[in-house]
Amino acid sequence: MVLHHCRHSFYNRAASALFGLNNTLADKLTSTAEHDQIRRIVLGPVSHVSRRGSMALARLMGHRFPSTGLKNYFHLTTEWADELTPVTHLRAHKIENILQISEQSMVTIEPAQNMAEALSYPKPTLARLLQALRLVSLGISYERAGELMHIETQHICKLQKLIETTNERMRFSSKVDKRIKLKGSECPNAFLESVTDSGWQRLLHQAEELSDKVIVPMSANLASLLKDLPYIVSPNRHILVEQPEHFELIKHVIELFEIPSEQYKTIVKEGRPDALKGWTAAGLEVVTELEAGVKLDGFTIFLPARNSEYRLKDYAGFVLSRSAEGVIRSSFDLVVALLAVGFLMQLESESEA
Repeated sequence: MVLHHCRHSFYNRAASALFGLNNTLADKLTSTAEHDQIRRIVLGPVSHVSRRGSMALARLMGHRFPSTGLKNYFHLTTEWADELTPVTHLRAHKIENILQISEQSMVTIEPAQNMAEALSYPKPTLARLLQALRLVSLGISYERAGELMHIETQHICKLQKLIETTNERMRFSSKVDKRIKLKGSECPNAFLESVTDSGWQRLLHQAEELSDKVIVPMSANLASLLKDLPYIVSPNRHILVEQPEHFELIKHVIELFEIPSEQYKTIVKEGRPDALKGWTAAGLEVVTELEAGVKLDGFTIFLPARNSEYRLKDYAGFVLSRSAEGVIRSSFDLVVALLAVGFLMQLESESEA
């Protein structure tokens, strides 16, 4: 928008009155009730509609000839002509093979949203969080994915930190040689890229089906676990927990994504008799590392009071086996589902607080 546009606007508003235009567009610019007064101001006592109006407009604009304004400034010409030209005649015929404007479909332009509506985002859902992560896995930035999925900037930034922290703690097999293991810090975004296309489709379809079943009442144990969400995922994607009560989130994910019991094992580290009793008393079916034939990854926690890390000895891990059926078929699918559900529940608890 530049100052010169004001000259065009002035010309068409004045032309509506001086030429006595009475059509839809002209009525938007000036009211027909004002036309007589405008003509008297510009033309003087003899103020009826005549060709004097075009010369008067030229004088007002500083043009030498009326044709300058009529050719370059008069944007109502086409609509004025449309009002004059639909003349019906018995000898008039439709010309074939040309565009008939009167037969074209009309498009109604919806009014633009106001600023408050445009900047307000709906509450995040599991489906939209997973869709945003899917876009990131394809190379789109978190910021752009958040815009496309209508997720607030503060939420998408927290989600980015969660995924990147989890990714850095993981280990990945080299695409060249599966025996070579790479650190997550050397492979940014490898975690999301490891989920297959079909895996994303299954997760998204299940999320759409779940709707409002994702959120469960928040307990103290669950709130404590959600704060350390990226740290319960081990390098080999074992889900590690210190206490039986922390399995609440894992149980919820199992129910949401319908993971069959034969596809996973709950393994207790070292399998000491007193440790086994604590986990079984909580209603969990657990096995030892020896029985499962799986060695759990180490579990290191951070102690804020001492500002140091501590390696736990008594803990349990949720280990998933690959499957050719079901929604969750790999450990990558499981971790994506777990982080997305946990993150959504964390956002919900923060909004209620």
